[in-house]
Amino acid sequence: MPGIELTYRGAYHCNDAPAEGTYAFRIEIARGADGGEPIELTDVVLRHTTPRPRGQAPQADITDSNLPIDLASGETVNVDVAGTYALVQAGANRLANLHFCVRGTAEDGTPFGLGVNLLIRGSGFDNDAGQAEANNTVPPPTISQVWVKPGRSGARVTWTTDQPSQGRVVIVELPDRPATEEAGCGDGVSHRADIQGLDPGETYTIRVEVADALGQSVSSAPKSFKTLLSDLLRKIYVPILNRPNDG
Repeated sequence: MPGIELTYRGAYHCNDAPAEGTYAFRIEIARGADGGEPIELTDVVLRHTTPRPRGQAPQADITDSNLPIDLASGETVNVDVAGTYALVQAGANRLANLHFCVRGTAEDGTPFGLGVNLLIRGSGFDNDAGQAEANNTVPPPTISQVWVKPGRSGARVTWTTDQPSQGRVVIVELPDRPATEEAGCGDGVSHRADIQGLDPGETYTIRVEVADALGQSVSSAPKSFKTLLSDLLRKIYVPILNRPNDG
């Protein structure tokens, strides 16, 4: 979307936190100067929490934010978020990773999202061994049900994961072509990405790559598909293929 730039660097860290408490942080969001009408940052949601030792995830919620806010071209706004949390025991450490999504709507109604992580660490947390231990309590995502619906000049790829993750589609034959990024904040388990700019009637092989909030990534097995013929070729060949056999 022209004029909209949503990026984040790293994550918010909170060390020596009590087992239960409150959090508050501020996100600075800037919009490029070449945009059009103001866009709206509608709300912020807590999508999920990790790790999940023995299936038990940390507890948290949002109690306050200053959204919605309009964001004009060349403008910078602050988004304030506050809430409560309760750490979970993961090995020898207590911690909680909170995964947020700041949602908005472009001037044409198109939704977008900015992913933000808050990493809360209990007292005495070992940032080296402890982080590795915490990461190991959450296995990497598992990809399943990869399905391709081809068109004449593109394709829609859908897949599922067993835990929230962000994904993209890589075209194996076109290594220099940018991968198709999945839209949103990587908060769901049902995913979709659209590929454009392919040639009609050609065979392509794609691979789905996903990563969870901890950066653990996996790839699917390659999957091949053939784009549909153009309308002109379909008019020429379909009547021939469907012609009755005169014996």
